[in-house]
Amino acid sequence: MRSLHTKHRLAFVLIPILGLLSSSPAWAAKAAPHHAAPARTAPQSEQFVDGIAAVVNKKVITLGQVNAEVLSAAAQLKRQKIAVPDTQTLQKQVLQRMIATEIQRQEAERLGLKVSDAQLQQAVEVVAKRNKISTDRLRQEVQKTGVTWDNYLKSLRDEVLFDELRQRAVDSTIVIPDAD
Repeated sequence: MRSLHTKHRLAFVLIPILGLLSSSPAWAAKAAPHHAAPARTAPQSEQFVDGIAAVVNKKVITLGQVNAEVLSAAAQLKRQKIAVPDTQTLQKQVLQRMIATEIQRQEAERLGLKVSDAQLQQAVEVVAKRNKISTDRLRQEVQKTGVTWDNYLKSLRDEVLFDELRQRAVDSTIVIPDAD
């Protein structure tokens, strides 16, 4: 039993390290066949190394994805004049959010939940109505924040999907006793 736990701990530590090594340009160069044409090496600033940040039920979240989300979150916080936490703290928070989002997405998929285009359009109209603006004006306001309309719609679709998932979870726990 103890060796099983030790193996799990080793796997937990080694998998991210192996991910970094396997994507490393130096390792890839050693593994490349000798007869291949020499690869043009990018300047130091253009080289990109990506690794595994987390695995959620076989779905990989890469360090590159986390870092892109961190930059986006930091920019959003700055636009809202909110103090940006240190990079390590922000990375942990973003990764936790990405994991939670992926778990919800997978659960919704498992349950066969989907958000139709009509549902998405209705959600856009609700957001616009709550803000007392037209949908065209909503689009302009979203784009002013630096978020593309497509990314906004993707995010809104996820919100609607996760609301359906939460509603289904709540509905399954409510028990109404029969009247006597």
